[in-house]
Amino acid sequence: FGRPWKPSTNRRFDVVMIGNRLRSRLPFLSMPGVREREALARLMFKSFNNRFGLYGKNWNGYGGDQGYLPFFEQEEVLRTSWMSIGLDHFPSFPLYFSDRLPIALMSGVAHLTNYTQGLETLFQNGQHLKWFHTVEEAVHLSEEMIHGPKEELIALGLRGQSLAKECYTERSRMARILQMIKGINNQKQSGTKSLNYDAKNVNSFTRKS
Repeated sequence: FGRPWKPSTNRRFDVVMIGNRLRSRLPFLSMPGVREREALARLMFKSFNNRFGLYGKNWNGYGGDQGYLPFFEQEEVLRTSWMSIGLDHFPSFPLYFSDRLPIALMSGVAHLTNYTQGLETLFQNGQHLKWFHTVEEAVHLSEEMIHGPKEELIALGLRGQSLAKECYTERSRMARILQMIKGINNQKQSGTKSLNYDAKNVNSFTRKS
């Protein structure tokens, strides 16, 4: 991800959303965030109609459904849109986001995501991406971003990409993990009882959520 790209001014979608619709095998039970993701998909299509692209499994019958998207084709699809939007599972978990967020940033396209506690320790709202607290706010912000100057959307996307390349590649994450291990060993050797961690070193990723 993060291949060289010159942002185009001619794009198929205003907004794309990439994420699977997970179904529970148990009646009346679902993974946290599933119902919010479904509500967001419905409201986004209602607002943007055929300018909204919805990618992932099990979205049959939802407006904007483009079907399953292979993992390594995400960047190509993201770059067909002016912005992307995501709503992760486990929205109540501090600092949680899946790998779809850094993948979205790496594409160089402006990204809007759900807020989780502590996200401001990793990103600056409006500088690297934007975040929302409710699905209604997500739609409002999406409309505001799309109807605003396209130069601002392009700039937001490129700033997010710059941060992702600096902090969220496999190489940079491994370097941070090794730095953490070294710090822990140094503290053990010095007899320090409390271990202090930088939030940027401990945010978690899961794949294909």
